[in-house]
Amino acid sequence: MTHLKSSAYYKTVSENIIRNLKELMKSENMILTAGEKMDLNRTALRDILLRTRSPRYETLLKIADYFQVDLRRLTQGENYDLAAGDNELQMLVSQLSEQEINFLKASAKTLLSSRNSQT
Repeated sequence: MTHLKSSAYYKTVSENIIRNLKELMKSENMILTAGEKMDLNRTALRDILLRTRSPRYETLLKIADYFQVDLRRLTQGENYDLAAGDNELQMLVSQLSEQEINFLKASAKTLLSSRNSQT
């Protein structure tokens, strides 16, 4: 069962990488030039986009560095959970009660709603 979950997980991550890489590249001509600028071999990006091979970690780092984005931007998309990478925030939240967490959520929603209504 664990194998199936991990296969599904990797399939989702792979699909996210392809979708997000296409979004970052926007221009078809970029496939030809971006690979060279990222110090990748000529077919690496094409193979990733056509799903003929999965990118190695080092390749993902080169792509993220080229576009000046966090690696999670490629694997999860624009709205990746910023708090997931914030160890201090995780530590603080882990010390809160469920009631305190719900209060913070409600406060954040009120703050965002107020900010959105002002624009």
